[in-house]
Amino acid sequence: MVSLQRAFSVPAASALTVALLASGQGAASAAGPGSQPHGLTVVPGGIPALSPATAVSIERVALPLKPQTYRFSSRYGARCIPVIGGSTYHLGQDLGAANNDPIYAVANGVVTRTSNGTANSSGYIVVKHVLGGKTFHTVYVHMWKATTHVAAGSVVKAGQQIGLVGNSGPSTGPHLHFEVWEGAWYTGKSLDATAWLKARGVDLAGNASRIYPDLRPTSCSYYAASTLNLRSAPTASSQVLSTLAVNTAMRGIPGEISNGYVRVTANGFTGWVLHSGVSPYKVAGKPSPPPQQEAGSPDEDVVPSGQVGSGTTTVAGTYSANSGVNIRSQASTGSAVLKVLPKGAKATVSADLNGWYKVSYAGTVGWVYSSYLTRVASAPTTPAPTTPAPTSPAKAATHRTTVNLNLRSGAGGTHAVIRVLPKGTAVAALSAQGTWSKVASGTTAGWVASEFLQKIAAPAPAKPPVTKPVTQPAAPKPPVATPAPKPAPKPVAKPVVTLQTSVALNLRAGMGTTFKVLKVLPKNTKVTQVAVKGTWTQVKHGTSTGWVSTRYVAKAPTTAKPVTKALKAAKFRTTTKVNVRKGPDHAQSIVKILQKGAAVTVNASNGSWRRVVVGSTVGWVPATQLTAATTASAAKPAAATASKTRTTTARVNLRTGASTAYRAVVVLPANAKVTSKATKGLWVQVTYGSKTGWVHGAYLK
Repeated sequence: MVSLQRAFSVPAASALTVALLASGQGAASAAGPGSQPHGLTVVPGGIPALSPATAVSIERVALPLKPQTYRFSSRYGARCIPVIGGSTYHLGQDLGAANNDPIYAVANGVVTRTSNGTANSSGYIVVKHVLGGKTFHTVYVHMWKATTHVAAGSVVKAGQQIGLVGNSGPSTGPHLHFEVWEGAWYTGKSLDATAWLKARGVDLAGNASRIYPDLRPTSCSYYAASTLNLRSAPTASSQVLSTLAVNTAMRGIPGEISNGYVRVTANGFTGWVLHSGVSPYKVAGKPSPPPQQEAGSPDEDVVPSGQVGSGTTTVAGTYSANSGVNIRSQASTGSAVLKVLPKGAKATVSADLNGWYKVSYAGTVGWVYSSYLTRVASAPTTPAPTTPAPTSPAKAATHRTTVNLNLRSGAGGTHAVIRVLPKGTAVAALSAQGTWSKVASGTTAGWVASEFLQKIAAPAPAKPPVTKPVTQPAAPKPPVATPAPKPAPKPVAKPVVTLQTSVALNLRAGMGTTFKVLKVLPKNTKVTQVAVKGTWTQVKHGTSTGWVSTRYVAKAPTTAKPVTKALKAAKFRTTTKVNVRKGPDHAQSIVKILQKGAAVTVNASNGSWRRVVVGSTVGWVPATQLTAATTASAAKPAAATASKTRTTTARVNLRTGASTAYRAVVVLPANAKVTSKATKGLWVQVTYGSKTGWVHGAYLK
């Protein structure tokens, strides 16, 4: 789990567990992290109570997420950078949770700032609190939309929902990162959020469903995400010790970052490289552009592949803004904003510097990152008649496009599209850079993704004619039987590998957290493996193909497919409102919705599903949502059976009677051994320890 450095880390909040903090003179003397504040007596359960001599007002402090719904993972402090853009000094606590889980304010306060997230930048909410006479700020990050429940200026209470867990920005999976600052946010003092809550009676780790081990390596393995300048000091003006090619191996130490630069050793030198150019894994092609962030981001110091140092290349033309974007004074997200270029506005581009375009708009000249601009085709004009200059012949075609393909101005998906080459277009390959090829189509040259090119077989050279001497014809030879052609070998089908997600997981357009999220795959979703590269796996789900983090998928367990078995028709009633589906699976379409108590006829089974007939409708419902169609007063007596040891297949209620309408005596754990004594419809009477009751037969094996 990962958060952006400093300004973009995620706090998590839950409403259920609260603590009381006495404010006023007794509480004003601050306690150190982990110590007990003055004026508080901690009672069992971790909820502080007021001691008799304390002050005048009471303040609630709450968990940021519901207890037992989150995982306690990456901790506060130094660490290795987990993804491109991730921090090496973690300023908060990560809490892995399900997508759209509710986030709660940890204390009374006022929302001072909100920002929506994208695939490139993290969404966040900042809340200001005054506790014990001191000002604190809590920060909640990685939600997609920060204004679902609050806006800047909203007054919130401890335990009030303020947002939803998301996975925006540099993040490997849905989670909430929780930060605490004493004094001002970002410029104040960063605190260990877990210790801060613990000092106020709220145990963040103790309420987690799982606590991951705290692994703190002494060194980190990194790779250059693009061609980088290794500098003698953490500034853009310091001496360049070496230029590092893409995927150059680097070694660093957890937490060593200054002024937006990370200290590394590479090529025999120890120096500083730009934080945004450091990757924990090898990269393919050009990385995605940096996000539009707040002032304070480091200056751009990434050198385009094939160049040393910085320089400009001309990409003159008229461009349109894809969205509202800042025009900055320099080619850097850390420079001043001169003006906002509105969505759809046209600007004139005159130069390109490390992926930034120099633009002129409404009298303002500045810099905009290229991915936010699209070239506008110029209107055709009638040229004055001129004498055409002699041109060199076009290069012979060497490849064909295998799909409709964008021809771009540079080697990367962030460069402007010059034109679209239809499938089957013949092009001449000129050069290659990583996974991109420079090609010529007619008089136009540009860059395309190499994987969508197919080489054209070169024609065999024509042989010169040979003059044969005239001779007398020989006697004809008897015809030779032509042997029957051998059958072509049958292609060997590659085995299909089915994987299953272990968490709710983003399916992205490329190998990295900066790529667009195509969809969110729920936990336990089955996908088909297409390819594996580094720490990323390409998978197919339905009609979508994309990339997921390899650590969150594994081979799906193989289970025997249930067989449909005919049953003697019997009358049942639904125990709740239930969907009747076309087949015995939750993925099947709904053919009818039955209300609680609806009468049905069961005539077949398939695993834990039953086929039902309702009027003219035939479909499938889960067996757990049915009960024999008898009332408690008219119920048939249970049929005694020989005692038999059986095992529960999941956590299940042991009830006082053969229906979900009866009270639960105890919850039986999964894999519990029970002794069956009698049956009544689909229910089985069992003994577990000293308890005897009824469980549904679908939960026994």
